[in-house]
Amino acid sequence: MSETPKYPMEWEDRQRRPRQVLELSLLGAVATYAATSNVAASLGAGAIGAALGNQPLTLGEALRRTFSEKGLRVVNFYRLGRFAAKILFLFNGVYWTLESHTPTSAEATLEDIEDWLYGDLVKQVDDLLGQDDMRLRP
Repeated sequence: MSETPKYPMEWEDRQRRPRQVLELSLLGAVATYAATSNVAASLGAGAIGAALGNQPLTLGEALRRTFSEKGLRVVNFYRLGRFAAKILFLFNGVYWTLESHTPTSAEATLEDIEDWLYGDLVKQVDDLLGQDDMRLRP
């Protein structure tokens, strides 16, 4: 079993973007079975989909999906260069923006950067929604 990659040492840990393993393997298997009615071929397509599908969702798609699961409607996602992102979302008729900037690190990969931005924006929205005096809740 593969170990979860670690961020550069000077970065605080953040949740990583969701991977799409199950979705691609199921989609490949179903599509192949529908096209060929061959169970063996559909199982093979599912295995290939799983192998190729262990890729993270794009940063924008991952944020849209996660915010949607929290009942928030993403209006726009902005990439602010390589090391920053901003998201504009609507909840209960109020527009909110959150922005994140990664710490600097020479050893950070693009995947590290995008995963960290995702985790930081999700943490910020969870903190915002968890405030006792938050008037977001209906």
